[in-house]
Amino acid sequence: MLRSLKAIFVLLVFAISLAYGLGSCRKDNPNHLEYLQQVIPQGFPDPVYKFEDNPVTKEGFELGRKFIL
Repeated sequence: MLRSLKAIFVLLVFAISLAYGLGSCRKDNPNHLEYLQQVIPQGFPDPVYKFEDNPVTKEGFELGRKFIL
């Protein structure tokens, strides 16, 4: 009885790990986010923050706008 429960548990953990692993390998944009391009006006200094590390999305921009108001 205990041996069959262990086998079921191991198979369940394996199945969940496999499903998670296969789902995380997608290279497409699963959330369909719209990335914004930063426009720096002439005469402004270069930004210190690197937006390549954490790109700005339209959804994130709108969320920040709602949070401030």
